[in-house]
This record gives sequence, C-alpha cells and structure tokens, in this order.
Amino acid sequence: MRDHCIDLYFRYKGMAFHVLTYGTTIPQALNNVEVNRALQHQMAVRMDEWQGDGVANIEQGYVQSVREGALSAIGNNDNPERWLPSNSRILQMFEPMAKLGFYSYDCVQELENGKGLYRLVAYPGSGIVERQYAGIPEFEGIEIVEENEDRGIILLFRM
Repeated sequence: MRDHCIDLYFRYKGMAFHVLTYGTTIPQALNNVEVNRALQHQMAVRMDEWQGDGVANIEQGYVQSVREGALSAIGNNDNPERWLPSNSRILQMFEPMAKLGFYSYDCVQELENGKGLYRLVAYPGSGIVERQYAGIPEFEGIEIVEENEDRGIILLFRM
C-alpha cells in the first residue's frame, strides 16, 4: 500500500529498526495503522529519554551526501554554506532514535516498484542500553544491499 512519509519500527534478526519511509510502499506485514500509531506514540513519549543517554554513531557518508545534494540544488551562489542544512538539522529525526536503541534509516531512493532503498543514518553507540518496546513486530522482508560484517550492521537495504 502506498502511503505518506511515516516512521516504521520493526525488529530484524534481533536488531531494532527505525525507518523513515518517504512515501514508499509499506510492506503488508508492517502496514497496520493501529500498531504503527501506537509505536509512533510510544516513541514520541520516550524522545526525551535520549538527552544525555549515551552516544549515537553517525554514518558521516549519509550526512555528506545530503549536504552535497543540497549544494547541487543550490547551484552557483556567493555563499552556499549559509543555505546548506546543518548536521544537527539533517540528523534531528535519526540521532534520537539511535539513542533510544534503534538502527535508524532514511529512504535515499524510491525504486520503480514503489519500494525504497534505505541507508543507515545513525545507530546505538557506547553507553546506550538496548530497550524493549512493546508491540514492535518481527520482520524478515528486507533485502540487504550492503553491510559491514566487522561492525555487524546493515548499511543499505531494499524493502
């Protein structure tokens, strides 16, 4: 089902995922409005918990790609830096999720079939305790495109 940009939450092989869909097709197994609303509400209530609670790891390649895309859109300008989004602005949706224990992904490309290509933005770092959240579904329906086996993380996937 095609929908607007929403936050999805699921567990994949024991890892908690947060995905910003950017309007891509939501897999049927995750397309439950009541469950999604309850999870979104639960995370909104807990957003304050991330303040001062450990360190999130940031994939700097993602941040750089957003800034390069913005720079390309701006074109020739006397002072392009003033128009570029700040790192904190780019990360405002993803860093808090990592501090809540999620591997947080953004949709970087909508594919022809309505599916999305998702890139890791932030993930739990030192001092972050994995939390258990009620109602997060298990989901095995991702296609891994790139992973870092040494760090045990999925960098890029299709869904």
